[in-house]
Amino acid sequence: MAYGLEVVDITNPAAPVILYRYPYPAFNAELAIVGNALYVVILDKGLLVFDVTASPTLLNVFPTVSGCYFYGFDIVGDYFYLTHASVMNSLSGLEVFDISNPMSPVSLGFVNVPMLPNNVDVQGDYAYVTDEWNLNIVSIANKTSPQWLSSVSCNGDAWDVEVSGSYAYVSNRADTSLIVVNVTNPLAPSLMSRLKLDPGDFWPTRIERLDHYLYVKGNTNCKIVDITVESAPEIVGSWSISGMTQNLHLSSSIAYGPHWYEGLAVYDLADPLLPVETWRLETPGMGYDLAMIGNYAVEANGVAGIQVIDVSNPEEPQVVASYDTPGNAQGVAIRDNYAFVTDSSCGLLVFDLTIPTAPVLAGSCTEPRKIGRIVVQGDYAYVADYDAGVAVIDISNPTLPTWITTFDSPGIIYLYSDAGRLFVSNWAHAVSIYDITTPQSPTLIVSQVTPPYGWNAAIAARGDYMFVAMENPTGFQYGSLFVFDISDPQIPIQVGEVTEVDFTRSMAINGDYLYLADYTLGIQVINIANPEAPFRAGAYDTNPGWPWALEVQGDVLYVAADNGFLTLYTGNCAGPDGLGAYNVSDAVFLISYIFGGGTAPSPLWVGDSDCDGGVDVSDAVYLISFIFGGGAAPCGGCN
Repeated sequence: MAYGLEVVDITNPAAPVILYRYPYPAFNAELAIVGNALYVVILDKGLLVFDVTASPTLLNVFPTVSGCYFYGFDIVGDYFYLTHASVMNSLSGLEVFDISNPMSPVSLGFVNVPMLPNNVDVQGDYAYVTDEWNLNIVSIANKTSPQWLSSVSCNGDAWDVEVSGSYAYVSNRADTSLIVVNVTNPLAPSLMSRLKLDPGDFWPTRIERLDHYLYVKGNTNCKIVDITVESAPEIVGSWSISGMTQNLHLSSSIAYGPHWYEGLAVYDLADPLLPVETWRLETPGMGYDLAMIGNYAVEANGVAGIQVIDVSNPEEPQVVASYDTPGNAQGVAIRDNYAFVTDSSCGLLVFDLTIPTAPVLAGSCTEPRKIGRIVVQGDYAYVADYDAGVAVIDISNPTLPTWITTFDSPGIIYLYSDAGRLFVSNWAHAVSIYDITTPQSPTLIVSQVTPPYGWNAAIAARGDYMFVAMENPTGFQYGSLFVFDISDPQIPIQVGEVTEVDFTRSMAINGDYLYLADYTLGIQVINIANPEAPFRAGAYDTNPGWPWALEVQGDVLYVAADNGFLTLYTGNCAGPDGLGAYNVSDAVFLISYIFGGGTAPSPLWVGDSDCDGGVDVSDAVYLISFIFGGGAAPCGGCN
């Protein structure tokens, strides 16, 4: 399933209908709606507010506190309660928002809790907040000054909480149990009992209540718990939900269960002990890889197979064809009129794109099977086989691809080919270089080129230089882009570094610039005119999307992201008015366009001075600050 927002009409729960789609990265997302305002809480993004009066329109994103993670919320009346966790304890706790104007939430107050918080349930004047060890009780009688009152140890990872009467029910992921806490006295809660949910692999997350039943969702099934006797819950049923995300939502006697890769499932709970799946809504995949053929981009789109996108007008790319592959389409490369696509369940698939709007399956190679990244050089395809190494496949006859050999070691995560060389990175945090001038028998040139630190390497090369982007293994700091001199390929020497890059999924070189698809930081542009003195020349924040792959042709950068397909201009367009260096006329030009119906910047995105993904008054203000106030330079692709 692609990361994104879908608006579904459930007037008839047995036949939901997709009304709108809005791309955004929704990993670990929670949603709620108040009037025409939709609130979306995303793990590492914060709170997103959408106007869903018609098609979804993103109004605001907040709070964007660096280093925070956002897990749970509750809405009661005109108030929104949000938990956020941070390694900085001062930022970990519960925040209260006034949503009397649903489209414009206002932060009222904040309170710390002792450890990193997870979820919250609000009842009356109290908020019950789980953290990584405890259940906390917070007084919210004064919304502008919430007060922490007490906590009770759950002896493990307390995740979700549901309060009913005098009892709070807490899912404990550490020992797969449901904990019952007596909260009659908010100043002195007491642990009453612990119900073991599953002796096996069960990871309890969401708790939902329907009448006197709790539905405790785990990773493989959902336990149905009877709380008729509130202090002594009893398991009365189990319901298989393999593949569902951690979310489960109940509405009357209907349950909605989003799945990672299989869309939205709808269940009838008319019999609370016997949920019945009544419908499943399939959703598109996400862009894992990208390759270009003429005026078309071919995207490996995960469970949705491949998509062919017409980019003859980069400002209005259009999906013109798709082909649903049997498994998960993860890699794509182009040779002549053929697209070579790796699929997680059936190996290598070859599509004839003589007519790009009508791709035809022309051939396949079922060996190897567990494959991902692919590069093509000459008559051979090199495929990352996660179980065995790099597979070499003869594609001289595209309709009959033939496996030749497999070399290197398992755990391959990235491949790059250039002028008879193949660069390979693996989970051992190292890069190897092979001579593939004789494709049937690749020769190792150098093994285990290890940057100073990092993992998940992406690679590019040009001439005597190799560029390796590494993620910092601690997870709490950014990684770096390392430059190696490989004029003597047997003795690579590190000669340059650019700090503060993160999880780079793909790289491409065009002229003096190296473009990085950084999963965390968006598109990074590195000037490599002097490879031994590289520097960051620009960036584009793809928020709320995470880029996976990119290709560059001329002045246009094509990006496959988890929330859709982007086209970005990379040329020097000399400001929004196109007349020369940035000056006050550019700000006037933007104001005229925004408020007076004047001419639009061409292409439009050159007016996006602050790189927030839109062209509005904030871009004019940004330019004025730069021109007169010494503010930061415009960060779009036109400086």
